[in-house]
Amino acid sequence: QELRIKHAKQPEKFMESELELDNTMKELAVLAVSPQLYPDFIALGSLGSLISLLTHENTDIANDVVSLLSELMDPFVISQNEGAICLVEAFVDESGIDFLVAHMKRLDEKIEEESTGVYSALSVIENIIEVFPKQMN
Repeated sequence: QELRIKHAKQPEKFMESELELDNTMKELAVLAVSPQLYPDFIALGSLGSLISLLTHENTDIANDVVSLLSELMDPFVISQNEGAICLVEAFVDESGIDFLVAHMKRLDEKIEEESTGVYSALSVIENIIEVFPKQMN
């Protein structure tokens, strides 16, 4: 985001770093098949970094984060690994829902990619409610 701010009128200066970030988000999807690593992911501060990326100026990046969170917090994945619930707990504790809602507010549902982002964000919230039904009342 620093490059985007510094070179606001020169997108070629920050485009490469945003493409790398986008690719990294896609690579992190592998984590969904290894929920036993969620505690390490949290301890390293990676979840906090993902949450902060929900505010990224490039909504494509933020939408990739939402898609990744949806995969990581899939109720089936969580139910198959006892320790995996820590990811959902940490997301809620780190105000992830607030960031998710703020992200949805800036999306335009009339634009297909952004509409998909809203759907994915609602999917994350639905996953949280399914994992924590009593806490979400």
